[in-house]
Amino acid sequence: MTRTLKNNNMKHPAVINWIINPRPVTLSGGRTYDGTTAIAGTLLTLSNRVGSDSVTVGGTGTLASKNFGSQNIADLTGLTIDNSNYTITGGSGSVSIAKAPLIMGHEFSGTIVAGHPTLAEGTPVTVYPLISCGHCEPCLNGYAHVCNTLRLIGIDCDGAMAEYVKVPVDKVMAIPATLSLKLGAFLEPLAVGVHAVRRSGYAPGDTAVVFGAGPIGLCVASCLKYFGATQVIVVEANPYRLGIARKLGLTAIDTGNEDVRARIKELTGGANADFAFDCAAHPSVQTVLMDVIKVQGTAVIVGSYKKPPEVDLLKVEFKELTMIGIRVYERRDFEIATRILESGSIDFDAMLTVSSPDRAPEVFKDLLKGTNTIKMLFKM
Repeated sequence: MTRTLKNNNMKHPAVINWIINPRPVTLSGGRTYDGTTAIAGTLLTLSNRVGSDSVTVGGTGTLASKNFGSQNIADLTGLTIDNSNYTITGGSGSVSIAKAPLIMGHEFSGTIVAGHPTLAEGTPVTVYPLISCGHCEPCLNGYAHVCNTLRLIGIDCDGAMAEYVKVPVDKVMAIPATLSLKLGAFLEPLAVGVHAVRRSGYAPGDTAVVFGAGPIGLCVASCLKYFGATQVIVVEANPYRLGIARKLGLTAIDTGNEDVRARIKELTGGANADFAFDCAAHPSVQTVLMDVIKVQGTAVIVGSYKKPPEVDLLKVEFKELTMIGIRVYERRDFEIATRILESGSIDFDAMLTVSSPDRAPEVFKDLLKGTNTIKMLFKM
């Protein structure tokens, strides 16, 4: 397999540094993950630094020749990015899980090129990016997604923003031919929404409030709607995101112009909600969250706070509320997310904006400013 890189004359020193100084991840027991299956694409073309006879490879810790021999390779088509992803890689904020040098990218799709033991060339795929140790107490009891030393491809080790990416064979998941690769790259964030709803204990007919109309909030709200929620109320301040929520058929509350507590009570006939999902991870949410849940209702914490927030535990006690934490997803959630996308019942395209790789530096800056984008998809 050979591939010629085009010179896009991109100037983004930080990203280039991550590409040419990749970093493998060390797992518990001293094991080092460096990938076993390659996925290819042209998300960021950096031939002005790499050279015309080489390509960048995410997940391997090295630069590789264009001649891949018997390596397992797939052709990468799309990768999604939002401002929360960029924050997690140290773009802003007080919490930085990932550290440079690093090739970013944990939400992506593509097609097999060669070498996979069971999937034929051209098979559309996505990647389950969780790396678990396999022998800690959670892993041994079937909860590998909350492994004591959980790592993610594209956050703790090199990911998809490279010409080729290598991942373990067991992380590659086939996408139905009826599903576009554009939506295939969206399976990962949708799986978060699926996991949040499944773990919450929600039952068809329950009412729910979702705080935050970012990508995860809209995924949670869409899953609730798909699974038969009587009413899904989304609370958000950003006018663009409010518009997308309404376009998706959700009831939206504008925090800048409406009394959230009063409006939720009105919409629920004075009963308040059975469930409230915190997908915003903003301290202001915790001042309202417990007030809009009915007695013996459930608060579900989906968003990751940069700093521990103040929580009114007296309200939790007096109303006998249940609090549930959500962390990423399980493989089953990916499978259900695939079925949701296949159904076509929700217009997830409304949440996706497609861009070319040469606009990446500009896009990163815009995302940090909070511009009118829910999810940015880079297409080769």
